[in-house]
Amino acid sequence: MPKELNTDEMIKKLNILTALAKEKETSKNIIDRLGVVVIYSSMVEFDLVQAARLIEQIILKKQFLDGTVGFQPHEDSWFFDQQVRSRKIISEIKKIFPFKAVKPQDENVAKKVTELTKDFLSVAGKYLTSRNLIFHHLTNPKKNLKDIEMEIEKTVTNFHKVTEARIKFFELAQPYRFSEKEIQYFYGNLK
Repeated sequence: MPKELNTDEMIKKLNILTALAKEKETSKNIIDRLGVVVIYSSMVEFDLVQAARLIEQIILKKQFLDGTVGFQPHEDSWFFDQQVRSRKIISEIKKIFPFKAVKPQDENVAKKVTELTKDFLSVAGKYLTSRNLIFHHLTNPKKNLKDIEMEIEKTVTNFHKVTEARIKFFELAQPYRFSEKEIQYFYGNLK
């Protein structure tokens, strides 16, 4: 069985693919630009998986403090092996809004994390809709190549909005990720 990439290796791979896609964003070749959409789609899916994992960890930290751990968190590969749809991840995260602070002094942070998460999920949803329209309309007799190219441009713009929203969300929520000790407790020895 091939070695599974750890998160750092996965991010390195995705950064290389993203850089290659960025070079082709304005290509005159529609196939190049469709490839950009495919790579950016993978990035959005990866970002949503990372958001789901981070939120699992935040919930588990709260449950751990309360002494009532209710579930086992998932590694990245679980989301891909189970083929969890991106829209399913979005809808599951939305079910737990608003996030609540553990300590009263953290209430403003919880509100801000909720706000940034909602923004991230909203633009990710718009990206997914844009992407789906491209693939749906490729063979639509009412759409010409110029229409498809305009949708590709819109989709690429939406991807950059997802990236901006993800950065804001993760910068604020990152400190709530599991520590090495918590990773060991919940996941055991990682490969």
